[in-house]
Amino acid sequence: MKKILFIFALFYSNASFAACFAVTGATTDCAQATEYQVSVSKVELCADAACTSAVTVADTTASFDIATAAVGAQVGAYANLNTVPVGTYTHIRSTVSSTITYAGDATANCTAKTSTTATLTSSGGVVNADLAAADLQWAVIDQSLYHLVALSAPLTISKTSFPPQVSIDFSTADGHLCVNGTSFPGPPVMAVTVTPN
Repeated sequence: MKKILFIFALFYSNASFAACFAVTGATTDCAQATEYQVSVSKVELCADAACTSAVTVADTTASFDIATAAVGAQVGAYANLNTVPVGTYTHIRSTVSSTITYAGDATANCTAKTSTTATLTSSGGVVNADLAAADLQWAVIDQSLYHLVALSAPLTISKTSFPPQVSIDFSTADGHLCVNGTSFPGPPVMAVTVTPN
């Protein structure tokens, strides 16, 4: 697995920790996404799981293909963690569009997909009760999702110590989601590792 680490940040794609998204009452299976363009409108660091105390690290809309190795440098330039205020953070929350452009290998019940744009909605591809299992919840129903992920260890920023390294890994291993024989983009999957310097 490749990772891109900055002094104090960020991102890579295609780790192998994903699990196929389950939709209640449906037959689901998944395959590797070979393209996964997602639009991110905001990234925040949070002091708790409820994200009641959030610090914005990026708040402009940008699109990333998290199925490519080049995503690390792109996201690193997007989210500047060097301006984060002193404090301790335990979670990262991204606001992502539920409209995703994807392509993927064939699943057991769906054919391979070439570049296709689709929207995850509460009536197609996503059952609301299933979102929490993938660290997701609706930010705006049928338009955008919050993706809240616990950091592997608390991220403490102080004026007197060198900041830790933060690695954010995306997986598209199950990015082509097949629900009852219909293709959708699988919800985004992310893990965050904090390593002290």
